[in-house]
Amino acid sequence: MLQTVKKRQLDNVGAKVWAAVQLIEEGYGGRLTNDSGHENTSPTWIFTFSQRKNAQLALRMNKEKLSVYLRKRTLDGRSLDALMNGLAKVDKESIRPDEGVAASLLGNAAPFLNPSPANPLLRISLELENLPRILDLYFNEPSATEAALAPEINSPSEEGESGAGAGASKRRRTTSADELLEQLDRNAATGRQGEQLVFIDELQRLHECGCPVPKDFVELKAVSDVGCGYDIASTWPGEERYIEVKTTTVSGSDYFMTDNEFRVLGDLGEKAWLYRVVLTSDGNGEISARIKDPANKIRSDQRIPVVWRVKEGAFSSSDS
Repeated sequence: MLQTVKKRQLDNVGAKVWAAVQLIEEGYGGRLTNDSGHENTSPTWIFTFSQRKNAQLALRMNKEKLSVYLRKRTLDGRSLDALMNGLAKVDKESIRPDEGVAASLLGNAAPFLNPSPANPLLRISLELENLPRILDLYFNEPSATEAALAPEINSPSEEGESGAGAGASKRRRTTSADELLEQLDRNAATGRQGEQLVFIDELQRLHECGCPVPKDFVELKAVSDVGCGYDIASTWPGEERYIEVKTTTVSGSDYFMTDNEFRVLGDLGEKAWLYRVVLTSDGNGEISARIKDPANKIRSDQRIPVVWRVKEGAFSSSDS
């Protein structure tokens, strides 16, 4: 059983670092398993990811700079620093415990991170908005980049002229079960990256509004309660927003909303928001639209029903 430690209150830690803690925990399932305990200098917190082969990372609890310790090799054995493409800067690489590596990163506290010639340890610095992409690379998980470059499943393809000379026609190609699962994985990764982008954006918005501790008021509901009808709850009094995030890699594309989302957002009224996020092939993205009270602004002729719920007993008898 994974042994965790309780997070202690640290007064001299920046909002960006606290936002990283929340992203690590709520976005990736990290659990705090070790605290270096430093009082006069920035302590190091180690997070373990039990659902990701007990991988670990360490976060320096700094006032401003976002500094993270990661193993150089990703979960599939690739070199992380070769994959970062400017997303982060390598401040230090260690291959031996005696190279000035903090004791909290050695021994049983951080077995995944213990440096060796076969398992170098990296200390990197980066901006908060790049942390999700770095973690996706570290854990070898599908990214928005891969989703953007992958072919669409069930997309129509052009057929040549028929023998009857009827001209070009379109026919949907068949989809295997494996292809469908791969597409669903890519869609989930794309959605998650959009949610994380909006999560960070909302932390920054509350900070600009004067909220003293934004992390205490913003929750990524897409991780903790997928059926609540929205992805992010921002609850600082006077600035409440309940945000549904719709992410795409193709600007101008349609998107799907469930009946539950329409109902919940409609009930929330002007506290409900829909954010449209467009991701690019390089893994970056932007919020292209912020729509207040979306359910009450979408006209019925702009909604197309794609699923029907059929009640049991709809047919009085079965055909034989």
